[in-house]
Amino acid sequence: MNNYKYEILTDGTIKITRYLGNDINITIPQYIDHYLVTAIGMEIFLENDDGWNIRESLVESIIVPDSVLTIGDFAFSHCYELEKIIIPKSVINIGRDILYDSQTVLYVYENSYALSYAINNHISYVIIKG
Repeated sequence: MNNYKYEILTDGTIKITRYLGNDINITIPQYIDHYLVTAIGMEIFLENDDGWNIRESLVESIIVPDSVLTIGDFAFSHCYELEKIIIPKSVINIGRDILYDSQTVLYVYENSYALSYAINNHISYVIIKG
C-alpha cells in the first residue's frame, strides 16, 4: 500500500502532500508509483486540512531522499517525538518553521543549504561528513 498522497508537478515529478502510514521511523522513498519525489509539501503529517492527527506525535525519525529539492512550510511540524531528520545535499529550498512545535536535530551535510537553514533558524544540527 502507498503511504503517501501526492500531486504531480508540471515537470512530471511529485510533491508529497500527506503521509498516511503508521511508521515511527520513516524513510521517504525516492520514487512513488514510478514518479520521482522532488518536493515535500506543507504539514505532511496532518490527517486532513483542518485538524490534528495522532500520527504526528508518534514519528521519531525521518530520512529525506536525495531526489528532494524543496521542503515546504511546516513540513514536519507538531511531531513531538521527532528526534532526527536527515536532509540530503540535494535540498536547495526549505520553507519556514519546518519543525514548528518539534524539538529535533537536523542531520545535514557540510556546505549544504540545510546547514545554513539550521544555523539561521537556531535549530540543533549534526554535520554529516561527505
